[in-house]
Amino acid sequence: MKDFLRDGKLITLMLGHLTVDSYVGIIPVLYPVLIGRFDLNFATVGLISLAYSGTAAISQPLFGVIADRYGTRFTGISLAWTAITFALVGFVPTFPLLVALACASGLGSGAFHPFGALDVRALLPKRSRSAGMSIYVTAGTVGVAIGPLIGIGLFSWFGLHGTGWLVIPGVATGAYLLWRMRKVTASGATERRAAPASRQVVPMLAIAAVIGVMMSRSWTVQVFQTFTPTWYKDLGYGPEFYGPLVTTLVLSSAIGTVGCGALADRYGRRTVMPSASWPHRPRRSCC
Repeated sequence: MKDFLRDGKLITLMLGHLTVDSYVGIIPVLYPVLIGRFDLNFATVGLISLAYSGTAAISQPLFGVIADRYGTRFTGISLAWTAITFALVGFVPTFPLLVALACASGLGSGAFHPFGALDVRALLPKRSRSAGMSIYVTAGTVGVAIGPLIGIGLFSWFGLHGTGWLVIPGVATGAYLLWRMRKVTASGATERRAAPASRQVVPMLAIAAVIGVMMSRSWTVQVFQTFTPTWYKDLGYGPEFYGPLVTTLVLSSAIGTVGCGALADRYGRRTVMPSASWPHRPRRSCC
């Protein structure tokens, strides 16, 4: 693992993951501003969240197939696309255009995640793959965590048009990612093209079980992250309160991600995953 960190390629992918997921963190603190602009309620806020997160989630299998067939050369482009479309959110005049831009930005996020995950997998030796992937995922979680703080600063200074500044980190990081990973993506694509000769039967039942666990977890986390700022604003709290609150929720998840990755390498994923899912059950019952 230390060799890859010194090489800098894994760090580059972590930086890209942090950047693309920082937009996810900005979205919840953007909702209170959008409510004033478009006279939204909780239902329409949920629709925007569905447009972004739903498009990102549903499109990932498609982009995974594209990555398997054509390689991951578009990783940096997907990040730049997310940044550009997200930056335009603050300048749209109508709610339908806002939803359309949320879908477009979600497509960029949906493309980045399978592309980046395949690149990371190609860099990591099998013995440390769980820990390495957990560190990579944690970079994204940290991005979600710092997103509310970035959003609060921009929206306090520039209002809704503060989204325009968000194009800078995404385009800059995307361009650096394209340059830095140009050789890795080519070799990774070659490796995946040679893989069909050793195909194995896909355990669909096991995959369905994992997807079910992930959906249950994501549902809980998404509800808290999406509606916490709007709810506390309705209660009379300011962004200086609900922004750090969302950051604290997400950072707690980041700590758990790193810890569970290390435990999975030592004790096995089948042992760790059921134990890690238990803390979510009380929260789901509260919802």
